[in-house]
Parts: sequence; C-alpha cells; structure tokens
Amino acid sequence: MPVRLRLPPPVCRFFEQEPDALCFTASTHRGLPPYRQTMSIPSGYTIVHRPSEFTDLCGPFYEKKENGVRTELAMRIQDKHRNLRGIAHGGLLVTLADSALGDAIIECYDEPIGLVTVTLSTDFLRPTKIGDWARAIVDVQRAGRRMAFAECSVYVEEDKVLRASGVFAVMDPAGRR
Repeated sequence: MPVRLRLPPPVCRFFEQEPDALCFTASTHRGLPPYRQTMSIPSGYTIVHRPSEFTDLCGPFYEKKENGVRTELAMRIQDKHRNLRGIAHGGLLVTLADSALGDAIIECYDEPIGLVTVTLSTDFLRPTKIGDWARAIVDVQRAGRRMAFAECSVYVEEDKVLRASGVFAVMDPAGRR
C-alpha cells in the first residue's frame, strides 16, 4: 500500500500592493490547486540578476545598497520554497547565506577574484514561513590572499532565523588557484 502524506494546505498571504510588487502563481504540489499570491518587495531593494541557473531556480534574490555597497541580500519566501512541513526548506536558507557570504567577500577585493566555499556551518534558529521576507547580513572577518572568513545572519523582521559561518578559498576568476 502506498504511503500517503498529509500536507498542510497552501498558505496564502496578501500584502499591500506596491508598484514593484512581485506577483506569481504558485505551482501545484501533490494535487493541491494553484493559488495566486501577491507579495510586495520592501522599498529600497532591487532585483539581483545572477549568471547561475541554480540560483535562478531558488530566487528571485534582491539586494539593498547603501553608498553603492550591498548591505543585504534578501528574498521573499514563496510556495515553491517550502518543504513537506510547509515551511521554507533549510537548503534554500543555506543558499541565501552562502550567496550573501560570497558576494560580500568579493566586494573586499580590488581585482576580480573567484571563490569556492570550503566550509559552511549553519544553525537554524527558527522556522521561516511562506510570505516571510528573509534578509541576509554579512560580516567579513578576514579577506586574505588565499582564504577568506565571514559570518552571516539571516533575519525575518527582527528575528534571527539562521546563522552561518563560512571559509572560502580565493581563486583567480577562471577558477584556478
């Protein structure tokens, strides 16, 4: 006999409509009907275009800049991001943190560089729900010639939902050490 999973009903949150609102229709999930969500993007954020099919699947990502420097990488948690428990998949939040860490480290160098994640430690502190605005803030500890070290906190409103610490190998832009 096949195992039947009991999934939570889709969550639908409506936010005040803004001119730059993100509108999408969620895909069906195990026979659940699609529904329409309108989720606004907070002011001060602009979409980030990344040359990666993987992050395209995970996104969209948004950035907030102050004085021309990115201070936050953020995303609205959508239905496509949920796990079987109906909350954001942990791998998605790790992807947000890893991307934010790498982007912040690259900003520390005058010349173009490549980075490879060597170690990424994460702690999940609270669940993140559909509709939440998750924002990653990075503190670069050290950006050396061969290695870089940084910490990231992911917040929903003022609650920290994830903390991450990463070590990155610095490479030339073509990928060679």
